[in-house]
This record gives sequence, C-alpha cells and structure tokens, in this order.
Amino acid sequence: MNWIIISLTLFLFGYSAKFDSKSFRYGIADMVDVASLAVVSIHTEQKVNSALQNNPWFDFFYGPRHGQQFKQRPEQKRQGLGSGVVVNKDGTILTNNHVVEGADKILVQLKDDREFEAEVIGLDKESDVAVIRIKKKVKNLPIMKLGNSDKLRVGEWVVAIGNPFGLSHTVTTGIVSAKEIHGRGITNYENFIQTDAAINPGNSGGALLDLDGKLVGINTAILSRSGGNQGIGFAIPINMAKNIMTDLIAHGEVKRGWLGVSIQDIDAALANALKLKSKEGVLISEIMHDSPASKSKLQDGDLIVSLNDEKIKNTNELRNEVAQLKPGSIAKFIVMRSGTSFNIRVVIGNRSGEPLLAAYSSNRFGAQVQEEQLEGQNRRIKGLLVKQITPRSIASKNGLRLGDLILKVNGKRVKSLAQYQSNIESLLKNKKGVLYLSREGRRLFLAIELE
Repeated sequence: MNWIIISLTLFLFGYSAKFDSKSFRYGIADMVDVASLAVVSIHTEQKVNSALQNNPWFDFFYGPRHGQQFKQRPEQKRQGLGSGVVVNKDGTILTNNHVVEGADKILVQLKDDREFEAEVIGLDKESDVAVIRIKKKVKNLPIMKLGNSDKLRVGEWVVAIGNPFGLSHTVTTGIVSAKEIHGRGITNYENFIQTDAAINPGNSGGALLDLDGKLVGINTAILSRSGGNQGIGFAIPINMAKNIMTDLIAHGEVKRGWLGVSIQDIDAALANALKLKSKEGVLISEIMHDSPASKSKLQDGDLIVSLNDEKIKNTNELRNEVAQLKPGSIAKFIVMRSGTSFNIRVVIGNRSGEPLLAAYSSNRFGAQVQEEQLEGQNRRIKGLLVKQITPRSIASKNGLRLGDLILKVNGKRVKSLAQYQSNIESLLKNKKGVLYLSREGRRLFLAIELE
C-alpha cells in the first residue's frame, strides 16, 4: 500500500529521474512574477447628480431661491474600482463593461505604480466585455500572452490576479471547476469558466491564467450570498473575449450573427415523443418572419444537430456559436427532419436591433418566451412574450396564456432572457411565486404553485 501511495504522489508532482523541489515550490511564483506585470488596477470616476436637482417639485416646495442654491451645489462623484489586462503594446486593455461603463474618468495603475489616463474604445453590455486604451504611449509596457480557453480542462490549475477590495495585484489559485456555464442571469451571452480561485469585488476585469502564464479568462462575477468569495467564481473565456475585442476595436460595437429562429432544448419526454436517440441537439419551434432562416430551407420542427461541422448540444451553445459568426457569412447546418438528415446553408444576418436568437424554454416550467417590446400607453413595455406553452406543464396548470407578456418574476423586473431564466429557476426552486403580466392590455398578478 505504501508503494502505491508513493508512486501516486510522485506521479502527481511530476517526478522524473530527480525531483526538483525548487522548481515545484516556485513554479507558480516565477510565472506570477512575469504575468502580474500586465495586470492593472482600474480606478473610475463618475459625476452623479442628485435626483432632487432635476426635480421640478423642489422649486415648488422650497421656492426658486432655495431651489437654485441647491442646484448650484457641486456635483457628487462616484468612484469605482476594478481590474484589467494589458493585451497590446499600444496600451489596449481588456476588462469588464460594468467596471468602466458610464465613467467620466478612467485611471489605470500598473504594478510599478505608474498611472495613466485611459479612454473607452468599445463596450459590450451583452457579454460584459470592454476595451479601453491608455491615452499616451507608454515605454516598456508589459503585455499578457493570450491562451486558448477551448483547451482548458475541468480540474486544471488556474491562477487569478486582480485588485480585490483595493488590494493591488492579489494572487489566488484554484482549479477549473466547470466549463460552459450559462443561465446565471449575469449577461445575455454566457459561456463562463467556473473556478474556485478566490474572486472578490475588485477582481472584475482581472486575469485568469493557466500555469503557462497565459490569459485564459477575464474574471467577471461571483456566486455569493454574502458578497464575498464562496468558492464559485465566473470568468469570460478568452476566446470569446478576444472575438468581441476585435469587433470593438474595428467597429466600436460587436457585430453578432443572427439566424432568426425560436429554439428549445430537448427533454426526455420530447425526445421520446419525437423518437430521438438522445437529448442532444436543438429544436426549431418557430421561424421568424423575414429573417435569414426564413430565406433558407430550414423549417419549424427541424432538429439542429450540427453547425459548421461542430456538434450542437443545447440552445445556449447554438446561440453563442451563431452570435460569433460574421453577418453575411454562410453557415452550414445539419438538421434531422422526420428521421432524415439534411444539409442546409444559411446566409447569416446582423444581430443588431434584432431579437435574440433563442427563446428560452424551461422544461420544468413549460413556457417558451422571447424578448419583446410592445407599445403601451405613451411608452414602450419591455418583457418576455409567451410564445408556446407545454400541455400539462406548470405554466399551463397555473393559467399562463399564449401572448402574455411577463414583466416581473417574484417582484423582480425581467427585460432579458437571462434575467427571466435566472428568476424563473429561483421560483421553481422555491416551489411557488408570483408573475406580473400584461395580458390583452391590462396588468395582473398570477400565482404559481408547484404540485
């Protein structure tokens, strides 16, 4: 037994003819010495007006003289803190949208304490990626090498570097806990790397590195009830961030591909009813009018199993893959229709201003919805439009109807698929809740209970 333990230990620690304890002890430290130089602290400043300063009732109650005195008070300044990663010698820095969005002033601080003003090059709220650039040319600017997040393996060691709570260039280690995480309601386009490397407020926009010191992710969010690290952090894969960065630099916005279909995942009951061999693939439930899909040979009821020779497992994967395609490019789909395989080519459209590719379908809840903006009384109402209801589902038994516009779930406003998905999963977990709807021009509350 002792020999088994010794052999396993030597294998795990990379034993060769002679174990190099110094290399093992300082391996991560040596890597961090170099990589951390390209991680920066980001300090932001935003001017904030008091809500009363723009309130016409202030003059009415306190008189024009007192109102004017109040309005002449200096503007308040809101300060923010985050992290970023230098990826080009011209001073280009990758960070999170929520770190720099709305900032009037951005200050970047290097590890050697040099400070520079930076400007926004492009923001993408839907993925929470932002690109900023140092305004002046900087000599000896360290840059981070980019890795390949597609090759990351669950269980692989990773290192996080950032600026948590203002503690500059804090280093934490952990492993890749999971990949392709979605449905957390953080962004519209989610494909996160999950890690247990400690991530805290201020780490946003910082680096997630492999042991070669290459950037594999941009740290973005944590799952926590206390606001601090609980061993569940999320990072945007660098391959995804890199594509977004390229568009932001070239166009100032992200040009996402658009297919124009409503889609849903396959559950066991649906697979059985459709006589499918597995639950892999994505079912087209609707072809949108005047969309790229409508101009192709795709049909309602087609099961998409492959896109450009890559297997498609679920709706999130398809949505992310289509979004990364360039408008005007030709996508090759393999679909199953009545037991027969078809190869179908589609000219991809531009996502800008169009509804999201995928309607979200909760197999447990049984309502398929899509983002919708309707005209209300002197204003536009944004919510999730119910497009399809599964018979005998939770949604059906509780009285949800086709055409209902879901505005709130358990009192929380839902304007995006991500927000809806996160809140509906919370409702299902609690086995009860309340939906706030717009139905045929009137508002109503709908109680939801699980049997």
